[in-house]
Amino acid sequence: MFIHCDNPKCMQLAKGRSKFLDPRRGDGDGDRLAYTVKHYCSVECQLAICDELERVAQYARLVA
Repeated sequence: MFIHCDNPKCMQLAKGRSKFLDPRRGDGDGDRLAYTVKHYCSVECQLAICDELERVAQYARLVA
């Protein structure tokens, strides 16, 4: 089974993975943290995934 990069603009095979805080889950107070695992193929894709998660976190803070 091949795992592809989680960057929506890239479909290359993943070479690494990182654990990020998930802005959509958890309680936000730090008592109960939620994590998500994202796969990436390069440093540029890892940065793009970080930017996307930050954008989602800003949207979640706006809605809440």
